[in-house]
Order: sequence, then structure tokens, then C-alpha cells
Amino acid sequence: MEHFSNDNVTTGYNDLGATNAAVEATKNIVGAATRNMDPERLREATEALSSAKAQLESARNSATGVDEAFLQRCEETLQKCEQQLNAAKI
Repeated sequence: MEHFSNDNVTTGYNDLGATNAAVEATKNIVGAATRNMDPERLREATEALSSAKAQLESARNSATGVDEAFLQRCEETLQKCEQQLNAAKI
């Protein structure tokens, strides 16, 4: 029986997929935190936002140029999340 190594497996999950997942998760986390207004959830939402911004920056650094519209939409979504979160913290 042959054994295959997983070292060279490519899943197709690239920077754009990871960015999309991070942005969608952040939208959900921020929405839940601002509805709940629990300080711990607001802290977690702040961390998720920071992480999503870092992921977006990583994707932007490796972008091919044809991804600009997608990256712009992600940035706008994260800006809205940040505004929502900041308003909740006041």
C-alpha cells in the first residue's frame, strides 16, 4: 500500500478566499457584538476587525491588479464595520 505525503497538496484557498472569509466573519462578529453590546464581544469584534484588515493588506500586496474591485469592496465593508463598532463603543 502506497502512502502519499500531504506536503504538496494545494487546496486552492488563496489570499482572496481567505480575505473574503475574514471580511464575512468580521461582518457577522461585529453585527453580533453591536447587538449584544457585551464588552467581551466588542473586544473580540475589534480583534476580528484588526485581523481582517491584516488579511486584506496581505491580499493587496499579492494582488494581480485584476482583483482591485474585489479588494475595494472588502475595504469598504471593513470601513463600515469599523464605523459600526466605533459607534457602539461610544
